[in-house]
Amino acid sequence: MRKVRLLLLAILFSFLLTGCWSSEELNDVAFVSLIIVDKTDDGVEVTLGIPLTNNLAVGDAAGGQSGNQKFGYFSRTAETIEDALQKIQGDLSRKANFGQNRNIVVGRAYAEEGIMPLIEYSANNPYMRLNTNLFMVDGYAKDEVSKATVVSERFIVAILNKYVEQWTSLQTTVRDFLISKTSGGDAVIPIIKFSQISEGAMVGTASTVGTGGSAIFREGKLVEPILTPEQTTSAKSIRNQLRQYYFSTLSPVDEKPVGFYSTIVDVKTSITKKDNKYTMIVKSVSEVVILANNSEIDFSRYDHSRKMEERIEEYIDKLTSDTMKVIQQTGADVFHFDRYFCIKYPREWKKVEGDWREFYRDQLEVDIQSVVNLRRKGSTVRSFNKHFSNYEKESGSEQ
Repeated sequence: MRKVRLLLLAILFSFLLTGCWSSEELNDVAFVSLIIVDKTDDGVEVTLGIPLTNNLAVGDAAGGQSGNQKFGYFSRTAETIEDALQKIQGDLSRKANFGQNRNIVVGRAYAEEGIMPLIEYSANNPYMRLNTNLFMVDGYAKDEVSKATVVSERFIVAILNKYVEQWTSLQTTVRDFLISKTSGGDAVIPIIKFSQISEGAMVGTASTVGTGGSAIFREGKLVEPILTPEQTTSAKSIRNQLRQYYFSTLSPVDEKPVGFYSTIVDVKTSITKKDNKYTMIVKSVSEVVILANNSEIDFSRYDHSRKMEERIEEYIDKLTSDTMKVIQQTGADVFHFDRYFCIKYPREWKKVEGDWREFYRDQLEVDIQSVVNLRRKGSTVRSFNKHFSNYEKESGSEQ
């Protein structure tokens, strides 16, 4: 009986070993790695970036270099995204597969018209991921992306993936935009820029890809102004996406520069009511490492360290407050403060819901509260200049 039980158990487990019911030959599939959407006079232009697997070999350089092309762009224009994709599929000798795609790039003209059709298509397509990253090019996206020289990675899509994985750029996905649709369709999307030789990451190449500022979207459409890289850093902080940041500020002792590196930023947002005024409180706690000290400030003294922390807090508060004012003037609630208002003050929310954009722009106050904790002060207690000057004095006295 024991052997019979073991045999029956083995048979039952064998039913779990199912085969592949929808297999496809790799040679019959074109793996889409990048989707680019532009607006032209003829309609919507969709471009698919696809690795040319037949030209790939171990040890080959990145696409776009001498030799066979390793990455191809296939483009078509139609009245809708779906029609353009169907035209591209008609040009391909393989079936387009969107399962590997993680990035969508839109051009400025399409962003100004509104990207909600693209969001809805991406959300309803069962073969596309909701965590697909969104980027914008401040210009004609297809030309900018296709002509960019890839320096540090094999393909441009690998660079975009790294920007997200390393928290280098602002992160906005299809899911984020889809959720924002329930409260107006406001969001902020990172911009990728393309620098010329004099500004690029590598001397002697054509235009190179890099991070730029970010674009503000209200009701799914691009609005002015474009946020600068510094303002984008503040936006990342408010969204609790800032993981590393190099900066310098002047010492409160002698107004000479001191360099820092922010390693941890934890942000909490809440709303309060006082004297019939509503205030959003954005409180950030930063762990800041001292990198370079060119000042006479002495970090072994508590009063000097505390003054430096206060100076950094003022710097962060001003930058973040100025950024928030710029965003509020557009009427775009990109950080979705309406959700905090609705949850904490549901009765009052019903009164302002219909005119929320005007209330958010003109009446809602935003209080930025930054707390900075300096770390690793021991290695930079005094400036190197002071150490060298003391050494020269001692050497001169010995002579």
